[in-house]
Amino acid sequence: MPDTLYELIAELTPENDWPKPELLTAIMARGDEIVKPLCQMLNDPECDGWSLHYAANLLALHGSREAIPALANTFRLFDTDFLESTSEALSAFGEAAIDPALDAASDAKANWYQRAMAINAAVEAAGNDAALKERVSARLRAMLEDFVARAKSLTDEEIQVASALVCDLSGMVDPAARDLIETAFAAEVVDESVTDRKDVQRAYGHAYDNLRRNFNPRKWFEDYPASYQRHLEQEAKWAKREQRQKEKQRYSVPAKPIAAPKLGRNDLCWCGSGKKYKHCHLRSDTSGK
Repeated sequence: MPDTLYELIAELTPENDWPKPELLTAIMARGDEIVKPLCQMLNDPECDGWSLHYAANLLALHGSREAIPALANTFRLFDTDFLESTSEALSAFGEAAIDPALDAASDAKANWYQRAMAINAAVEAAGNDAALKERVSARLRAMLEDFVARAKSLTDEEIQVASALVCDLSGMVDPAARDLIETAFAAEVVDESVTDRKDVQRAYGHAYDNLRRNFNPRKWFEDYPASYQRHLEQEAKWAKREQRQKEKQRYSVPAKPIAAPKLGRNDLCWCGSGKKYKHCHLRSDTSGK
């Protein structure tokens, strides 16, 4: 295993989707030293894929608030499914993550997915704390009110952001947002393929089901060795299955091609014309035309 911290972190490549548990343990053993290089990784536009996932989760596990700006910046810097990981990791910082996440969500230069992941981070950071939920809801309502006010000039990207806002406000069962959500539908700023009035009604009618279950980086780290082992076992099963398939193809007896019957010159032509072969397709067959 590499010795220096930077060598250890360099092992978190985009292609290394399942690093060995020993590598993650060795990185975490360096304590406060890991914050700066992992934040640098998150701020590197060339970083992507699983690098984002592990850097974000390890920073959340360490818990230093110095990581919050770098995590929030991923919503402006990247456009990848791994923003779900950085969103979860940022949410683990709780109240301290709310404003940075909402500031990223308000950035008009970001696309709808980036802004939606930032919104999700703020919502999850609030958890089930009533005061924090109201703090987040107030900002989300203000964003949605702005979209409604500009309904006739919204871009497709902004409509998707408005739809995400409706999803999250209804998911938080915010009573102050109920009329605003209906106004948003009436103003046609909501993409009803994303969420519709029935979805909203269902969310408000099942408040218990909407309780937040925040990402727990400690549990993720503790469970990782077992997850890693299950991954290896699954990989081995796939490899055996592929090998059996190759052996089956290798030892199977290929079917012998059935040769077309050889026609004599005076036989009826194969085309069904009723003519003798010599008067029909013999010339074209033998000339290759």
